[in-house]
Amino acid sequence: MANIIWDGDDSALYTNNDNWQGSADPAAADDAFFPSGNSNPVAGTDQGGTALASFTTEPGYTGAIGSITDGKPTYLDIAATTMNLAGTGLTYLTSGACTTCNIRGAAVGAGTGQYGLNIITDDTVATMYVHLASGQSLGICTMPGEAAIITTLVISGSGTVGIGSGLTCTVLHVNGCDVTCESAVATVHVHGGTLAMRAAISSILEITAGTMYQEEGAIANAQVSGGTLYYSSDATLATADIFQTGTIDFDLDPRPVTVTTMKLHRGGTILDDHETVTWSHGIAPQAGMTITAQ
Repeated sequence: MANIIWDGDDSALYTNNDNWQGSADPAAADDAFFPSGNSNPVAGTDQGGTALASFTTEPGYTGAIGSITDGKPTYLDIAATTMNLAGTGLTYLTSGACTTCNIRGAAVGAGTGQYGLNIITDDTVATMYVHLASGQSLGICTMPGEAAIITTLVISGSGTVGIGSGLTCTVLHVNGCDVTCESAVATVHVHGGTLAMRAAISSILEITAGTMYQEEGAIANAQVSGGTLYYSSDATLATADIFQTGTIDFDLDPRPVTVTTMKLHRGGTILDDHETVTWSHGIAPQAGMTITAQ
């Protein structure tokens, strides 16, 4: 195992030995580094057959990784046990099987719906930690036909994260950032930031702070102890507990919706000014009423 450091002075080809310090491209179990102060790009090619120990883009690496032409991306495909991504060049990266992917930096997206760091996977990433500064952006399988498998995804910071419909994810934690998710997730925890959810949550939604928009899809069980859940989907909300300083607001969408079981605890607030909710097992608020448990 060796530390192999990108130079990129000869070309953008990953497998060109002359592009690496020591004149040898990374081999199995090596640690590949793209160092701070380097701006030389690396072209998108399939290197997934070489299982690295780690792949790192350091803070201050500004080179582009992969490319996009006429809306079609070309990804650099990497297999590494650990990925550490902090570079700020426009990046298109495919991850193979990975134990931990740490994302601590990304480029600024070029426009609406465009992201500075773009990731798909061709195998499972066990845990992905994301922390982005304001203006930085991450897109996970956001283009048509793309897919990713991330067992646990943890997001914090103040950047922007877009998640396409091709993600398979068991647990999503949103502690910060402005996040949009178009894939169904089993369990979602919101402890800060903003999450716009456009698919179902099949197990549990927990909100302790921040703002959550359920725009499409059902929620099996919502536990709201802080922050606000704006429920603007017309799919049934099966069970909800609203307590402490938590709020659930049904007023953003005029479509009728059914709530099967609602448990309102001390301090919780329900807003249904337009009377669009059918309460299968009780709680029938009057128009314009805010209901708060005493």
